[in-house]
Amino acid sequence: MPSVHIGHRKRMKAKYTLHGADIFDTHELLEMLLYTVIPYRDTNPIAHELLFRFHDLDGIAGADESALAACPGVGARTAEFLSAVFASGEEMFFPPEDAAREDIVYRDAGEYLLSCLSDCHTYRTVMLSLDNRMRKIALDTVSEEDFGRGRADAKDFVSLAIERHASAVILAHTHPYGPLYPSENDYTRNALLKEAFAVSSIPLTEHYILSGNRCVTLSAKESGEGSRHTVPVGDLAPSAGAVRDRTILARLLSVVPGHADAAAEADRLLSSAGTLRALVTLPTEELSALLPLKEKDAVYLKLVASLSSRRHTDRFPIGGAVTERQITDYLSALFAPLAEESVYLLLFDAEGRVLAVECVSRGSVNSSSITPRRLMDIACRRGAVSVILAHNHPNGYSKPSPEDVALTAVMQSAFAAVGVTLREHYVIAGDRFERVGEAAASAGKNGCRFAASTVTGDEIFDFCK
Repeated sequence: MPSVHIGHRKRMKAKYTLHGADIFDTHELLEMLLYTVIPYRDTNPIAHELLFRFHDLDGIAGADESALAACPGVGARTAEFLSAVFASGEEMFFPPEDAAREDIVYRDAGEYLLSCLSDCHTYRTVMLSLDNRMRKIALDTVSEEDFGRGRADAKDFVSLAIERHASAVILAHTHPYGPLYPSENDYTRNALLKEAFAVSSIPLTEHYILSGNRCVTLSAKESGEGSRHTVPVGDLAPSAGAVRDRTILARLLSVVPGHADAAAEADRLLSSAGTLRALVTLPTEELSALLPLKEKDAVYLKLVASLSSRRHTDRFPIGGAVTERQITDYLSALFAPLAEESVYLLLFDAEGRVLAVECVSRGSVNSSSITPRRLMDIACRRGAVSVILAHNHPNGYSKPSPEDVALTAVMQSAFAAVGVTLREHYVIAGDRFERVGEAAASAGKNGCRFAASTVTGDEIFDFCK
């Protein structure tokens, strides 16, 4: 009779690709990670033994390679692999604060575009693709015709931005013969493009017109606020963040069989995806389609992201009181490996202790699955006295949308009807967050009043106000 273990690895990977990490226990994620360096043996008992000896993922990450190698079934090569994976995963999503600050060396996008197009004496339209820290991914020529009368349509711009994995874009076009003023056609086409980008959740941040050594922005001319708005962008030379992404990815590839020139492969992959975070949050099928990756490599990189997230979320004290910093750190880790918008509900008892965290939706925050009735049912079933709503903005922009503010007001009223307090609604974007409650209160939506903005840092989150 055939063994039930035949095809087990294939089934596990297929399940992970289809459903993501949420349905797996930590030992199962670790078991799948070990497939990468242990090709034939059953890795499930090895994963269990590692977690038993070192207690949790933090313990494994902090263990010496010699201690890891002494674990039955591990050995020196696997110990080196685990050390590299956990160190790289931590740096990928949670760099030290001083390292994060290195990325943000600002200069005006207009100056940069002028320097790139100063010798251009013909019509040209370019697009600057930016990551979620407003750092340059690429500067592409989209058309060499007059922008206002050109034949390039919205799909040319949007498809290129998606291909570049842009979190935002800036457009610029030349008026080689002057004048330095937008035409009616410029305004009309820009409005159509802005709408097309908005549908794709890629903000069109600004549109410049350049002539000689001067430039104006359409938004400033349209609003009558002078000739141009200053748009700060990240350092347009290779940034510390880009160098760090390359180093981390090369290290992750170098410990996996079949990647002899890991540095060159890392360069090629990052030139396609833009940033390491964008790369590892791609769907497995898209990621495996990028040369030189195979499906097993794509699953491996996504597992690194999932385990890095799980390492942090496992620290969250279910059953205990929490600070706002613990909440936002937890949410940042929870959303870190996710490429799609997701909504979570955190539930608390009368003493402010965490009862549970539930995923209530995958997809748009405005989807029909996010109904007051469903969230009220979850809160009542769990016996919650207070709740926090949270969702992510995968495009990297943490600013709440008008829809976010409206949803917050509706949910606050709905929860109040069953005696539950909505204490806050967070929008998470990478390592940044915004409180939607503050925006809802300032907008005066249905008389929203949120106390969470008074809680900062390591104070215990007060649910009894």
